[in-house]
Amino acid sequence: MPRSDNNMKATDIRIGKAIKRIRLEKGWARIQLALMVGVTHQQLTKYELGTNRISCGRLEAIATGLNVSISDLFGCEVPVVQSEDDRLCLEIAKGAYKLSRPVKALVSTLVSGLVNANR
Repeated sequence: MPRSDNNMKATDIRIGKAIKRIRLEKGWARIQLALMVGVTHQQLTKYELGTNRISCGRLEAIATGLNVSISDLFGCEVPVVQSEDDRLCLEIAKGAYKLSRPVKALVSTLVSGLVNANR
């Protein structure tokens, strides 16, 4: 079921507020971040207000410019790494997002087989 326009708008606003909050925490003027990511300060204002939707590539550029992860802009909580096993699991999960769907399916089958063999 597709998300409603209201839900998408709320997400755009939430991400924009996160960008603005992080930018202000760093003490940066809007123009500083805008220059870093290659947009005008007017366009950045529209992103921060949620007026304009941010493309994936631009979102990545903004996160890089702010020196935060993209998940920070979504307000997602990143699990705290408490052990070497936790770190390895997070590394595997991050890498999996970069795989194509067919490769993900193969990795999933492999992991399921390994889990069953380890019981």
